[in-house]
Amino acid sequence: MEQDRRDDRRAAAMSFLEALDQLQETLAKTDDDNNKSIPAKSNKKERVKFDLSELEDAAADIDQFFQSLYPESSESKD
Repeated sequence: MEQDRRDDRRAAAMSFLEALDQLQETLAKTDDDNNKSIPAKSNKKERVKFDLSELEDAAADIDQFFQSLYPESSESKD
């Protein structure tokens, strides 16, 4: 069961990171559309380096936050 929770956290964290990447791309595109006269920056994406334990901790924090919002659904899950 603990492994399932870790897998769920990992999947949620990866999904979260993908959503952040999409948001960054959308904001960059919007910014580019608004500032066409400004020369474009490098196309290389800068990635923040972190280790898996930090990502798991962040996912656990997010999970805890949602459990505090919806305590009934977390009880039926266990």
